[in-house]
Amino acid sequence: MYRNYKSLVIASVLLMPYSIFSAEGNEEEASSSIFDEVVVTARKREEAAQSVPIPITALGAAQLDARNITEIKDIEKLTPNMQFDAQGINATVTNVFLRGIGQTNWSATQDPKIGIYVDGVYLSRAQGGLVDLMDIERVEVLRGPQGTLFGRNTTAGLVHIITKAPSDEIEGMLNLGIGTANHQVIRGTLNVPLTDRLSARFAIMTKETDGFITNMATGNKQGNEDSRS
Repeated sequence: MYRNYKSLVIASVLLMPYSIFSAEGNEEEASSSIFDEVVVTARKREEAAQSVPIPITALGAAQLDARNITEIKDIEKLTPNMQFDAQGINATVTNVFLRGIGQTNWSATQDPKIGIYVDGVYLSRAQGGLVDLMDIERVEVLRGPQGTLFGRNTTAGLVHIITKAPSDEIEGMLNLGIGTANHQVIRGTLNVPLTDRLSARFAIMTKETDGFITNMATGNKQGNEDSRS
C-alpha cells in the first residue's frame, strides 16, 4: 500500500505543469511578469514602487477602474491597515486612520494626522476631503511618519492623488452607471491637442442617489447624494 501511494505522488509531481527560470538570465524577467511595475513619486521623484524603501500602496488607473472605485474613501478596500470613512455628523468630513492612528475631533482648529494631497496640493482640513476620483493616473498611500518628505500633519501617513496629465493625442471616454436606490453615475473625459506643444484635458463626473434610510419622524429620506465634479 505504501509503495502505491509513493508511486502515485511521484507521478503527480512529474506530470504537474511548472516553469523553470535560470537564476542568471531570467530572474529579472520572472519578477517583472509577476508584478506590474507602477511608477510613483513617493520621494518627490519618479521611481518604481517596488524599489521605494517606504511602506507604500500604489493603486493605478487600471486597478481603480476594474473595481469601480470612484470615491476616495473606497481606496481602503485595497489598502492594508487603513480605515477611511465619512464622519457621522457630516458626510463631507473625512475620518481616516492608518495603522490605528488618526483623529476623531475634526473641528476647524484641529490639524489632521493623515495628509491628503491632490497633485501635490495639500488639503489642510478634513471638511470637504471626501473628493471624487475621476481621470486618475494613480493613488499613493504612504504609511507614516512622512514629515521629512511632506512636512507636518503626516504623523500616520498620507494619501496622494495624481490626476492624468494632458497628452498629445485625441482621446475620450464616456462611462454610464446605474444601481439601486436610483443610483446614477456619469463620467467623461476628453483630451485635445491644441498645438504641437499645448494640449487640454477635461473631465466631468456627476453622481445621484436617492436616500435609502427613512426618517420615521419626518418621512424624509436620508443617505441621498448629489455631486458634480
